[in-house]
Amino acid sequence: MLPSPPAPPPISPARLHKLVTSQTDPLLALELITVTAPTTAPHPSTLHALALRLSRRREHLPHALALLRRLPSPPSPRILLPLLLSALRLRRQPHLFLSTFNSLFVSGPSPLPLHPELLLRLLSVLSSTASYFPCALHLLRDVSTRLPLPEPLVLASHNLLIEAAARSGHLAVSISLFHRLRSLHVSPNAETYRILTQSLCRRGQIL
Repeated sequence: MLPSPPAPPPISPARLHKLVTSQTDPLLALELITVTAPTTAPHPSTLHALALRLSRRREHLPHALALLRRLPSPPSPRILLPLLLSALRLRRQPHLFLSTFNSLFVSGPSPLPLHPELLLRLLSVLSSTASYFPCALHLLRDVSTRLPLPEPLVLASHNLLIEAAARSGHLAVSISLFHRLRSLHVSPNAETYRILTQSLCRRGQIL
């Protein structure tokens, strides 16, 4: 039986960062991190930078998502939002994007915590495009029923989509979201009623 190859000599995280970021091929940069893993722990900023580079191509996206789980602490919304938007752009079919989102935050091994700012920004981006609005609705339904979200976040996320639906003329969707909010035992606030009242008045209806 052949002996195992010796571990590479340790290098500083700063040196590893320089090597990784100067590598033009992101897969070779990933290999550098893998090879040096036994002796050198990469700095989180190294993993952040490489994950964003890998997320720009569809075939590299799984590697980018795997890197997120190697971070010593959960990544910030500033890191996650661009990566998720890349996933949305590359996995054009909404169900593939939702699968990516769920694997990170809902049903995957060791789900990442879902930061309120990230959820609201993501819903805002999805609801601003007509073709992705159903994806926003599906995402909200998933997270509000499968994750223990705080009431203020449930309310804010529903208000965001109630307003987006009303703005695009889908008043029935706004009213459905209003009733769904009540079914989750979360009380609408003044903002909810303002959005609906203004929309109903524009349509010449009453609540």
